[in-house]
Amino acid sequence: MLDHLDPFRRQSVAFGLYRMLTGSRFSISVVREALSAAGLDAPHDHLSALRLHHCEPYAEMPPGFHAELASATLALFTGRPVLGDGFLKDLATAAGLRPEDAPSIQALVPFATA
Repeated sequence: MLDHLDPFRRQSVAFGLYRMLTGSRFSISVVREALSAAGLDAPHDHLSALRLHHCEPYAEMPPGFHAELASATLALFTGRPVLGDGFLKDLATAAGLRPEDAPSIQALVPFATA
């Protein structure tokens, strides 16, 4: 993923996406900036569907939706559906983090917000 980028941009994009997707809320701003840094365009309808969830806490999403949102977001960067546990590990690796510390797709479940 993101192999077409220079090392700094690849790590910046991957780290920003990883931090947002494993954090507490979704941010379309991070997605837009990551697409821009990667030199990619996304279909307007796909971005519109993601934009609906801007700043929404993952804890308020229906079961499994956080994982669906993460998969749909990363599909913008891969050009194909992103499925299974490997995508967060790949993103962590590109971000310069330990892939073994990346959560599995099943771990993307709501947690209490402060």
